[in-house]
Amino acid sequence: MPSPALRDISDPLPCKRRAPQVKAPKPLKKPKPSASPPSTLVVEEHAAPELQAATIVEGMQRWSMAGVKSFVRHLKGINTAEGSKTADGRSFTQREMFRGHLLPLSGSKTSTLEDLEVIVKSAVILEQNVSHMRIIESEDTPQFCSARLRNYVQEYHPVSRSPVVAAFNAVEVEEQASREKKSAAKSRNPGAKRLEQQFQSLEKVQLSQLLVDILDRHPELVSEVEERLPAADVEPVLANCQKLVNAIHRAMPNTRWGSSRDAFCQRRCGGHVTTAKAAIMKGLQIYKSCKQWDVALKFAERALPMAKEIPVWDDASKNGPREAVIKALDALIAEAQKKIEA
Repeated sequence: MPSPALRDISDPLPCKRRAPQVKAPKPLKKPKPSASPPSTLVVEEHAAPELQAATIVEGMQRWSMAGVKSFVRHLKGINTAEGSKTADGRSFTQREMFRGHLLPLSGSKTSTLEDLEVIVKSAVILEQNVSHMRIIESEDTPQFCSARLRNYVQEYHPVSRSPVVAAFNAVEVEEQASREKKSAAKSRNPGAKRLEQQFQSLEKVQLSQLLVDILDRHPELVSEVEERLPAADVEPVLANCQKLVNAIHRAMPNTRWGSSRDAFCQRRCGGHVTTAKAAIMKGLQIYKSCKQWDVALKFAERALPMAKEIPVWDDASKNGPREAVIKALDALIAEAQKKIEA
């Protein structure tokens, strides 16, 4: 057989060239419609209890975790309509409607909402309190329960639905304002966003001075600023006051056989009492001077139970700070109510 012809190795190998692939153009993404924040839910005071509870549960589902925690703080601040006599038999103290250890303060949002749903339905529909599931206090089957809580009748701890409804309406307004604020922040121009980041590094005094200087140069902006001026947020001040009042009780010694209101206990807690009084009086003066009477009334009504938590000492001459704070808060409540009604 004839040998095949030898190919010159300098020649390139024959290859097939692929035709260039033309990529199809990507479809244009449709712009997402700007979602407006959901409207505010308002629970009517005279609506049916089942409808009230359903509205509150629906509103809680769309809250942020900050709103859920704010609702828990509101529930902690609710007191019963009736007071109870103290051990010494000389004074009356206001009981909390919901015990602090029953309110969910930690855990996931899902478990917290489950516990709050039980608390809300028990209070609004049944006007009952709640207890731990692990405590078998009755053999009846609970109507509302979660993994931790169940409804339970406590005759010495009466529950009313109206404060719970008021707490929900207050938090719903706060959440709506937060949603509107976030929606407005997304639509800001780049210059405003850049300045916002710089404003966060400034102190409160620097920001107020900057705003006053701008308004002094441009008086035509004063009316617009007054219209857009938000109400003061009293929650951080109230939280600090409650923290300082709690420090008084933590400083009290464990007196098994003696009195917890004697001179020794008073000297040990005197510094904490002075600090708590100063914090409450400072907030009172700030909200009174700004003449936002609805905010001042809210602060005074929330701070008054804290002031009453200051211990009453055996020596009446040492109760001056407590009496001064209570008197000042009562005066502010009366003045604010008079200004609002005028």
